[in-house]
Amino acid sequence: DTCLFAPETVLLQVIPHTSLFLADLKVMDPALHKQYTGADNFTILSNLLVIARSGVPFALRTPLIPGVNDTKAELEAMTAFALELQRL
Repeated sequence: DTCLFAPETVLLQVIPHTSLFLADLKVMDPALHKQYTGADNFTILSNLLVIARSGVPFALRTPLIPGVNDTKAELEAMTAFALELQRL
């Protein structure tokens, strides 16, 4: 269970010992992500790509926050990213 805000080197050490990742995908827009979490989402999105390529199963969770990440644009962006992860 992780937000995946960690260096890729750490993630690569954990992957061989993990049978399932539960990861939060809160907001796709980098500015909104930083505004509401205090951190850029580049590391998180990159780490999700690493996990998808590793073959370890993962589940994405998105807490819907009215007025923040429940907009059509955000939901479409999250869906597109999730579909991209499935194709890897």
